Amino acid sequence: EPVAEAELAAKAERLRAVLADGPMDVKAMGPDAAGFVGHHGLTVDLLRVPPSGTWERRRADRLALAEQWIGPPDCTEADGLRALVQAYLRAFGPAPWADIATWAGVPATWLREAAAEVPLTRARDERNRELLDLPDLGLADPDTPAPVRFLPTWEALLLVHARRTLVLP
Repeated sequence: EPVAEAELAAKAERLRAVLADGPMDVKAMGPDAAGFVGHHGLTVDLLRVPPSGTWERRRADRLALAEQWIGPPDCTEADGLRALVQAYLRAFGPAPWADIATWAGVPATWLREAAAEVPLTRARDERNRELLDLPDLGLADPDTPAPVRFLPTWEALLLVHARRTLVLP
């Protein structure tokens, strides 16, 4: 059932007051924690903190206000998008904008704008697509053999048929 914005804001303030003195078990928070995964997560940044629940005891979660553990939010959306581009390229670069955007779930135009000031190296692949990378990461020698890799059932290389890139037949 829908919750009015004013009611949601009031519940969020009550939850903040309950957690002001530090982490607390969900059960101990009583009705103030009701629906925290659904509605409260939209208005109050919460963390599950140790010791927390397990697969056997899922409702044993201890929650805390995120700003008490990691500080107040002091970055912008553009900072986050830049961090996504850099994280992707550190792990998977060199890569085209389209691959970064697909992985991040964000339009490539947003990433391009946010990363406009990030120093990037540019190259071309065998299909003449632009590839981006972070400077000074270096590339392996082209004659370096690829290491043996065991592929589990849901390995991305086995699922690329959806994009028709056919890395493997």
